[in-house]
Amino acid sequence: MKKFLNLLKWSAGIYLAGCFFIFIAQEKFLFHPKKDSDQHTYNFSNTFSEVWIEQADGILTHALHFTVPNPKGIIFYLHGNAGSLSSWGNEAMQYVNLGYDVFMPDYRGFGKSKGNINSQQQLFDDNQTFYNWIKNKYEEKKITVMGYSLGTAIAARIASDNSPRQLVLHAPYYNMKTLSLEKTKIFPGFLVKYPFTTNKYLQNCDLPIHIFHGKEDRVIPFSHTEKLQKESKTVHTYPLLNQGHNGISQHPDYLNIIKERVL
Repeated sequence: MKKFLNLLKWSAGIYLAGCFFIFIAQEKFLFHPKKDSDQHTYNFSNTFSEVWIEQADGILTHALHFTVPNPKGIIFYLHGNAGSLSSWGNEAMQYVNLGYDVFMPDYRGFGKSKGNINSQQQLFDDNQTFYNWIKNKYEEKKITVMGYSLGTAIAARIASDNSPRQLVLHAPYYNMKTLSLEKTKIFPGFLVKYPFTTNKYLQNCDLPIHIFHGKEDRVIPFSHTEKLQKESKTVHTYPLLNQGHNGISQHPDYLNIIKERVL
């Protein structure tokens, strides 16, 4: 019995230590930025400018602003949890070719943006600042908010707090707690520092919502989109066959749907 109790104590200790590590190192698990120097030169064929925006705490954040003559509107694009604008900027090309300006920020610590992410509210505040920059140059009825993977919850929050024309999501998650419990069943949900409750934000969105999601997505299962669709009356869902998590915009059906039904 004594050996059993000692084993139980050791097991509990290891489990609690694991919980503590998961909690304090959460940013390392969730965010995988690529850092670019201030001198980094982007190689995109379309016209763009670099935009530096100072956040409320003085941290400088960076974005790319792609422009076309006489734009139909602007796409506010919030990318996923890895990389930087040096690669994500390629996503702007198809929307530019459809006659839209595109504004793409890098989160703190990504690309040329300074600082580090340390809270969910900080992410929301930073991206609201980016959105305010856009609102000063474009009418809100001309703004489409678009998010990919990690960026979908941020995009949904921005759309719920403002009045853009519409919201477009690529591979969204119902919320981070649900996704986390699916991936790591042994750790309790209250450890999640970034709950990213996409489901609640969408319920506050009184605008068209378009969701594209790969049926073969193993990172964020298609079931998350099915849950979101059930809870929002304005959601239009486009399942993409034989499509995983990455490369949604390269799916053969994606561009046709975007041109014919969304933009």
